[in-house]
Amino acid sequence: MRLHAQALSWGLCMLVYADVCSSNATPASPTKLPMPPRGGSSDQLPLRFAASDRAANAAPAVIEEVCEKYLKPGVTNLAAGYSYWAPPPQCIAEAQKLLTENSMELHRYGACLGLPELLKLLKQKLEKENGIRGREIMVTAGANMAFVNVAMCLCNPGDTAILFKPYYFSHRVALELHGITPMYVDCDEELIPSALKLQEALAAAKEQGIRVKMVTIVTPGNPSGSVIPQQRLQDLIKVCADNSIWLVSDETYEYFTYDGAEHKSPHASNGVINIFSFSKSYGLAGWRVGYVAYPPALHDVMLKAQDTLVTNCPIISQKVAVAALKVGPSWVREKVKTLQNAREAIYEAIEPLNPVRSKGAFYYMIKIPSMLAEMDTIGLLAEKYNLLFTPGSAFGMPGYLRVAFGAISPEDSEEVGMRMMKGMSEMVRAGLRLSFDLQRSIPMASGREGIWGLLDREDKLIVKESQLINRNRSAEGKDFAIEEDD
Repeated sequence: MRLHAQALSWGLCMLVYADVCSSNATPASPTKLPMPPRGGSSDQLPLRFAASDRAANAAPAVIEEVCEKYLKPGVTNLAAGYSYWAPPPQCIAEAQKLLTENSMELHRYGACLGLPELLKLLKQKLEKENGIRGREIMVTAGANMAFVNVAMCLCNPGDTAILFKPYYFSHRVALELHGITPMYVDCDEELIPSALKLQEALAAAKEQGIRVKMVTIVTPGNPSGSVIPQQRLQDLIKVCADNSIWLVSDETYEYFTYDGAEHKSPHASNGVINIFSFSKSYGLAGWRVGYVAYPPALHDVMLKAQDTLVTNCPIISQKVAVAALKVGPSWVREKVKTLQNAREAIYEAIEPLNPVRSKGAFYYMIKIPSMLAEMDTIGLLAEKYNLLFTPGSAFGMPGYLRVAFGAISPEDSEEVGMRMMKGMSEMVRAGLRLSFDLQRSIPMASGREGIWGLLDREDKLIVKESQLINRNRSAEGKDFAIEEDD
């Protein structure tokens, strides 16, 4: 069953109209949908054994929370960002060979920076594919580990670091755990970081005596899916350089681009740090391999962080990463092409909600009706349609949901897309009903006159709405696809 854009768009227009009409009334909080009761409680530590304020006040591990609450057999996990494919066969063969040989090298500490063979291949890759030269390279236990090292080495507790909204939530948490204050700067209407807005934010911070030490961008974006054009990257580099501020670029999704978009890495003689990962591209999320390229002047401090926190990325994971690099990026790009079915199926389901048509990574941001609470909407979609999402507030975009389509295989794309269509229809209908219930409860200054008086007298608005979006044939003789559930 396909979702007919005209019907869903009509419902959204009515939601917007209802919101406008209620603008003079006391604003209502998003309504919580009735959900089945769930057990579980969080144990509280006695005050004398309390956690640090930094850890306690940091943002929650949101994906773990929603998965723990709603992920069950049969639920499609569109909350976590991972690729549906397994690593290249060469990686699996290498791992099997290494385990069979059982060399003691696998079981002992390795060099903090990484295996020499892997570092050599990464240097070649960065020069050839990213245009990055003259940098120190460190292999980390995933890109998140690289960001933690970088934040620790660039900022002091009490410093400020800028994240563009919507931001990657793990970046925010990493800053907060280090006692670094996040400052948020809005992206443009296409969810691309704006150099102009960055300059304005830095000028305002300077006037207030706020010390900004670093700016973080993610390209292609998580959760935005935006790909930062090369000229915009140059503008961002210049703003940061003019203000003597580090620019940190997370490029985990460098191979995930669509519709002619092209990823470019920012680089400069100094002041720019680039972070990469094997997790999404080569299907190695569970092996925890990432890497970071940084100016040699940071070698000593980065070595301190790595040696203390993790010492080295697991040896077997590094050797598997060597096998992945020998396979090369063409394997990854062919896999990315297979996401097109899922990308289109999800977009077709959410297009009436007017999302930004992202050209990178594997995410969309979905606007939910203003009357609905994020977590309860997530619960509704998980319970009724077996679809799990991440709340937009985790990324600095309250009132949205993030959908990750990277885990959807080509074979499952159509079926998941069908459930998405039904779920989006249900979400809009729920918001529409709640919005009209609110409107009819608001006394007008002139009495129950005009449109709301008419609605009171007829008292059949929802029935009419259902009849409109569920009638069997449109004016063109085509079936409407939104139907009431049996």
